[in-house]
Amino acid sequence: MFAVTAAIPFFDDLAEAVGIICSAATHLEEPDSVEWLLLQIYHGKARGIQASALPPHTRILPASDQRALPAAKNGALHAASADLVLFLSPPLLPLPGSLELMQSQLRSHREWCGICGLWRNARGEVEKGYNVRSFPSRLALFYDLLLINKLWPANAATRSYKMHDFDHQTARPVEHALDYALLVRKDVLLSLGGFDEGYRFGWFDQVDLCHKAQKAGFPFWYDPAAGFHSSEREPLLDRLLAVHYSDFYADQQRYVSLHFGSTAVIMYRMVLSAGLVLRLAFASILTLRIRKKLLATYRSYVDDDYIQSMKRSYRATLRSTVFGSLRRRA
Repeated sequence: MFAVTAAIPFFDDLAEAVGIICSAATHLEEPDSVEWLLLQIYHGKARGIQASALPPHTRILPASDQRALPAAKNGALHAASADLVLFLSPPLLPLPGSLELMQSQLRSHREWCGICGLWRNARGEVEKGYNVRSFPSRLALFYDLLLINKLWPANAATRSYKMHDFDHQTARPVEHALDYALLVRKDVLLSLGGFDEGYRFGWFDQVDLCHKAQKAGFPFWYDPAAGFHSSEREPLLDRLLAVHYSDFYADQQRYVSLHFGSTAVIMYRMVLSAGLVLRLAFASILTLRIRKKLLATYRSYVDDDYIQSMKRSYRATLRSTVFGSLRRRA
């Protein structure tokens, strides 16, 4: 019987996901205690690796009908042999002893829904804002849309939402435990209905699940002693965003509707339209020299090549926001 089932999604690089399994298994005290599930999303490329070449205790859960992340994660919950499920998003890799620590903590605290660890990037920096967050306020979401979070990062709404003032070295309960590296209790998640498949992209389904868990009395815990590090490779969700940009904003609008009401949705569409115009103006009007200077000044996590590649998505999302419903792209 497996003690933990680890679920790793893949979209554009199955070999990367397999490499994570091989690397992680070398650090485990009991490698045979972990079952590995590879979650194919959006019909990600599964070619090039034969089933016989997969690491021990590894299965691929194939996508069906362009399955997105929320549905894939629910599939993992139902397919998992263990009672604890680790959601691990490429390119993150657990440090030695981290999975064992998280497992021990979660088994000792039956009242918790799950536990997440500390993610450091390839430069050894804590990924503040991408380990844990508070639930977003309307103002914090609107600031993100209008890039105020970049121009005025010291604003109270953004700092509270993304927990910029939290030292990240203190274990504590958190509102939104991001599922980049999240160990959960399978029975609790299933009792809550799992991830909401009304969301498609795979971000606000996490936030909604944390809301449901908190209301049901099952908090999430953050423990920095459980460490994870990543390579220089772009995180999987960022890669997905480049291809499924409209899905993200359709999901964000759905979240605003469910948590803030119909009036907030009207405001949201207006603010999103303005934000997309700003992005298009930045990408199309400013000179390359000015764009690069601004990106460096405001510590953007994307470069100018990425922004130029996104202009078509900006336009498409703006059209659907202004003239119709936000469409979901396959």
